[in-house]
Amino acid sequence: MAARAGRRVRWCAGKFYQGLTEALLEYAKAQFKKEEDKEELPEQIGYLWHWFNDLTDWRVVGDSINALSHQEIEAWARLFQIDISPFEVDVLRKIDRIFRLHIRDELEEEEPKPIGIQIRDAVNNHG
Repeated sequence: MAARAGRRVRWCAGKFYQGLTEALLEYAKAQFKKEEDKEELPEQIGYLWHWFNDLTDWRVVGDSINALSHQEIEAWARLFQIDISPFEVDVLRKIDRIFRLHIRDELEEEEPKPIGIQIRDAVNNHG
Protein backbone atom coordinates (compact mmCIF):
# COMPACT_ATOMS: atom_id res chain seq x y z
CA MET A 1 0.00 0.00 0.00
CA ALA A 2 2.04 2.95 -1.17
CA ALA A 3 1.17 6.36 0.17
CA ARG A 4 -0.01 9.04 -2.21
CA ALA A 5 2.67 11.32 -3.62
CA GLY A 6 3.48 14.26 -1.39
CA ARG A 7 1.84 12.66 1.64
CA ARG A 8 4.71 10.63 3.05
CA VAL A 9 7.00 11.70 5.81
CA ARG A 10 10.57 11.30 4.58
CA TRP A 11 12.29 12.30 7.78
CA CYS A 12 11.30 13.27 11.25
CA ALA A 13 12.30 16.53 12.88
CA GLY A 14 10.87 18.34 15.81
CA LYS A 15 7.77 18.32 17.90
CA PHE A 16 5.39 18.31 14.92
CA TYR A 17 6.24 14.73 13.91
CA GLN A 18 6.56 13.68 17.54
CA GLY A 19 2.98 14.86 18.08
CA LEU A 20 1.78 13.03 14.96
CA THR A 21 3.53 9.85 16.07
CA GLU A 22 1.98 10.05 19.53
CA ALA A 23 -1.46 10.61 17.98
CA LEU A 24 -0.99 7.57 15.73
CA LEU A 25 0.08 5.43 18.69
CA GLU A 26 -2.99 6.54 20.66
CA TYR A 27 -5.13 5.68 17.64
CA ALA A 28 -3.52 2.22 17.52
CA LYS A 29 -4.22 1.64 21.22
CA ALA A 30 -7.87 2.63 20.73
CA GLN A 31 -8.20 0.32 17.73
CA PHE A 32 -6.71 -2.63 19.58
CA LYS A 33 -9.07 -2.01 22.49
CA LYS A 34 -11.97 -1.65 20.04
CA GLU A 35 -12.55 1.99 21.03
CA GLU A 36 -12.84 3.23 17.45
CA ASP A 37 -14.74 6.39 18.44
CA LYS A 38 -12.01 7.63 20.79
CA GLU A 39 -9.18 8.63 18.44
CA GLU A 40 -8.81 9.83 14.87
CA LEU A 41 -6.25 8.48 12.45
CA PRO A 42 -3.71 11.30 11.88
CA GLU A 43 -3.99 12.15 8.19
CA GLN A 44 -0.32 13.01 7.68
CA ILE A 45 1.05 9.64 8.82
CA GLY A 46 -2.08 7.49 8.79
CA TYR A 47 -0.65 5.45 5.93
CA LEU A 48 1.64 3.84 8.52
CA TRP A 49 -1.41 2.29 10.22
CA HIS A 50 -2.38 0.69 6.91
CA TRP A 51 1.20 -0.50 6.38
CA PHE A 52 1.18 -2.06 9.85
CA ASN A 53 -2.00 -3.97 9.02
CA ASP A 54 -0.43 -5.28 5.81
CA LEU A 55 2.78 -6.22 7.61
CA THR A 56 0.95 -8.15 10.31
CA ASP A 57 0.14 -10.82 7.72
CA TRP A 58 3.89 -11.33 7.30
CA ARG A 59 4.52 -11.87 10.99
CA VAL A 60 6.59 -14.88 12.05
CA VAL A 61 4.61 -16.83 14.63
CA GLY A 62 6.17 -19.31 17.03
CA ASP A 63 5.17 -20.02 20.60
CA SER A 64 4.10 -16.40 20.87
CA ILE A 65 3.49 -13.43 18.65
CA ASN A 66 6.94 -12.28 17.64
CA ALA A 67 7.94 -8.72 16.93
CA LEU A 68 8.05 -7.62 13.33
CA SER A 69 11.70 -7.86 12.44
CA HIS A 70 13.68 -5.41 10.37
CA GLN A 71 14.12 -8.22 7.85
CA GLU A 72 10.36 -8.74 7.51
CA ILE A 73 9.78 -5.03 7.10
CA GLU A 74 12.59 -4.76 4.55
CA ALA A 75 11.30 -7.74 2.54
CA TRP A 76 7.76 -6.35 2.56
CA ALA A 77 8.95 -2.90 1.45
CA ARG A 78 11.13 -4.37 -1.30
CA LEU A 79 8.31 -6.58 -2.61
CA PHE A 80 5.86 -3.68 -2.77
CA GLN A 81 8.55 -1.25 -4.00
CA ILE A 82 8.16 1.08 -1.03
CA ASP A 83 11.07 3.37 -0.21
CA ILE A 84 10.69 3.16 3.55
CA SER A 85 12.55 5.57 5.83
CA PRO A 86 14.09 4.86 9.24
CA PHE A 87 11.41 7.10 10.79
CA GLU A 88 8.67 4.96 9.24
CA VAL A 89 10.31 1.72 10.40
CA ASP A 90 10.57 3.15 13.92
CA VAL A 91 6.87 4.08 13.99
CA LEU A 92 5.85 0.68 12.62
CA ARG A 93 7.85 -1.06 15.33
CA LYS A 94 6.27 1.18 18.00
CA ILE A 95 2.78 0.23 16.76
CA ASP A 96 3.85 -3.40 16.76
CA ARG A 97 5.07 -3.13 20.36
CA ILE A 98 1.70 -1.72 21.42
CA PHE A 99 -0.05 -4.55 19.54
CA ARG A 100 2.00 -7.26 21.24
CA LEU A 101 1.49 -5.73 24.69
CA HIS A 102 -2.24 -5.55 24.04
CA ILE A 103 -2.34 -9.21 22.98
CA ARG A 104 -0.31 -10.22 26.03
CA ASP A 105 -2.71 -8.35 28.32
CA GLU A 106 -5.72 -9.92 26.58
CA LEU A 107 -4.29 -13.40 26.92
CA GLU A 108 -3.55 -12.92 30.62
CA GLU A 109 -7.21 -12.08 31.24
CA GLU A 110 -8.56 -15.20 29.51
CA GLU A 111 -8.59 -18.86 30.38
CA PRO A 112 -5.58 -20.56 28.80
CA LYS A 113 -6.17 -21.70 25.21
CA PRO A 114 -3.98 -23.75 22.92
CA ILE A 115 -1.32 -21.52 21.33
CA GLY A 116 -2.65 -22.08 17.79
CA ILE A 117 -6.05 -20.71 18.79
CA GLN A 118 -4.43 -17.78 20.62
CA ILE A 119 -2.44 -16.79 17.55
CA ARG A 120 -5.41 -17.18 15.21
CA ASP A 121 -7.59 -15.05 17.49
CA ALA A 122 -4.92 -12.40 17.91
CA VAL A 123 -4.32 -12.04 14.18
CA ASN A 124 -8.04 -12.07 13.33
CA ASN A 125 -9.01 -9.58 16.04
CA HIS A 126 -6.37 -6.87 15.53
CA GLY A 127 -7.58 -5.25 12.34
